[in-house]
Amino acid sequence: MKGFLQIWEGHQTGRQRGEHKELWVDMVFAHEATLSLILPELRAAGGPALPVDRLFFVLDHFAPPSSGPFADIVREVRSFCAEHSIPLQMLEGIGHRLMMESDRIRPGDLVIGADSHTTTIGGKGAAGIGLGSTDVLSVLLTGRVWLRRPLVAAICLTGALPAGVEARDAAMSLLRHHGQAGFLGQVMEYRLDETTSLEPDERSVLTNLCVEMGAVTALAIESSSSAPADRQVAINLNKLTPLVAQPGAPDDVVPAETLSDIRPDWVIIGSCAAGSLDDLHRAAVVLDGRQVAEGVGLLVTPGSNRVYKQAMADGTLRRLVDAGATILNPSCGACGGIDKGIPAVDDVVLSTAPRNYASRQRAGSRVYLASASVAAATALTGRIADPREVLS
Repeated sequence: MKGFLQIWEGHQTGRQRGEHKELWVDMVFAHEATLSLILPELRAAGGPALPVDRLFFVLDHFAPPSSGPFADIVREVRSFCAEHSIPLQMLEGIGHRLMMESDRIRPGDLVIGADSHTTTIGGKGAAGIGLGSTDVLSVLLTGRVWLRRPLVAAICLTGALPAGVEARDAAMSLLRHHGQAGFLGQVMEYRLDETTSLEPDERSVLTNLCVEMGAVTALAIESSSSAPADRQVAINLNKLTPLVAQPGAPDDVVPAETLSDIRPDWVIIGSCAAGSLDDLHRAAVVLDGRQVAEGVGLLVTPGSNRVYKQAMADGTLRRLVDAGATILNPSCGACGGIDKGIPAVDDVVLSTAPRNYASRQRAGSRVYLASASVAAATALTGRIADPREVLS
C-alpha cells in the first residue's frame, strides 16, 4: 500500500508555482450542503469539466429534509445532477462511509472533497483531502489541484487493542497529548507493524479524526518504521484505555472512568467516525440481554444502508432495539445539529461524533465524545462508564 509521498509524486502533472505543485485528481466528493454553495458558478460554467465517473456526489446531510429550506437545497442539487446526468447517491448513507464501501475509491487514489472528513478514506489507503467549496469548484472545473508538499508524521502503531478499547481511543490519546494543532498542516501516516492488526473500518476512525488535530490528511498502511518521515510518534495499543472528550473541545480528553458522575440525557452512536458494522457489533455486545438505563435516550444511526442491512440480517439491530435503542436512517443527522437527535438547552449528550465544539449540536447543550463501546456502556449504566466494567 502506498504512502502519502508516493501518492504525491505519482499525481504530479509537472507544473509548479513556487512551493506549490499541480496534481491531478482521481475523484471529487461533495454532499448537498457544500455542493449547493457553488451551483451558480457550476451552472455558469456549463457543469463540471470532469467526467461523471470521477464525481462522488451524495445526499447525506439533509436526508431526508427536516425543514423547508433544507428541502429547497435538496431539490436544487437533485435538479442540477439530473440536468448534467451526474449520479447522486440519495439516502444511502454518510458519504464518507459510502466511499469506504465503494470500489470507485481505490488505495493510492487522490480524492478532493468539499467536507473536512474526506480524510476518512485513508482507512483504505486513499488520500482524501477536504477543501472549501470554492477550492473544490476549481477542481471540478479543471480536474487539478495545487498543493504544497506537507510534512509527513509517522504514527507508529504496535501491539493490539485490549478488550473494551477501540481505535477511537488511539486517536483520542493523540488529541490528549498533542492537541488540536498537534499535526497542523501535516500528513499523519499511521504505520502498522507486524504485531498490529486493524480492519479498514478501524483504520478509518484514525484517519477521520486527523482533522481534529489539524492534519491535511491521514493514511493507515502497513509499513516499516524506517520509511522516510519528517516526524515520528509511537503508540503502543496495549497500553490504551477508554477515553472521553469533554464538552467544547475534542482534545479535552480524560479517562472514561473519571467521569462516572456525569449522567447523559442522550447517547448517540453513529456519524462518519462510528457508523460501521463493527461499531454496531461492539455496542450490541455491551448491551446484549440488558436494558438501557431509565431516563436515557439511545439513538443508533448505521453509517450506510449496507451497514443497516447487514446489521438487520445478523440480528444486531434486534439486539439493540431489544435493549431500548431507537434506530435511525443512515445520515449525518445529529452530528451537526441538523435533525434526528437535537438536544435541548442544558441537555447532556454522550456521542460518537468526531467533534463537539460549542454550539455544534445546539448552543447550551454539553456534548461528550467517546467510542461506541463507551457509548453503549454509558447508555446501559445511565452514567459515563468505562466499558470494561460491564464487559468483565
